[in-house]
Amino acid sequence: MADEDIADKSVQFLEKLIFEKELPEFREVSQCIIVNQFARIQTRDFKGKQEDIGKQNDFYLERAILDADIVLLAWGKRNPYTERQEVILNLLKTLEKKLILESKKHPSRGSYKDFIMPALFKNPSF
Repeated sequence: MADEDIADKSVQFLEKLIFEKELPEFREVSQCIIVNQFARIQTRDFKGKQEDIGKQNDFYLERAILDADIVLLAWGKRNPYTERQEVILNLLKTLEKKLILESKKHPSRGSYKDFIMPALFKNPSF
């Protein structure tokens, strides 16, 4: 339920992880930009269709990635939207070299212990 003004449980979890837990990967981080796979809030009838992505969501994803030093893929292991994930991973392949990390679980279900790991996503240019 987060938006640009409201931080939900997932956003609060990531903020604490990045700014308070003193992980070496985030030691120099001073700003956190969080974007979603889809612009539409997920509800019970959510299907991950094209109209759920949002007209400008890819623009905001690309801009956030370009501005980032670190990209954290935190969509969790049980996220069923593999087609959308593939679009985002392909976007990462086209952009400059970044440190890419991923989470073991979705932040709303996360535990700080061993939450972050190197991305399993592999790209020869990274």
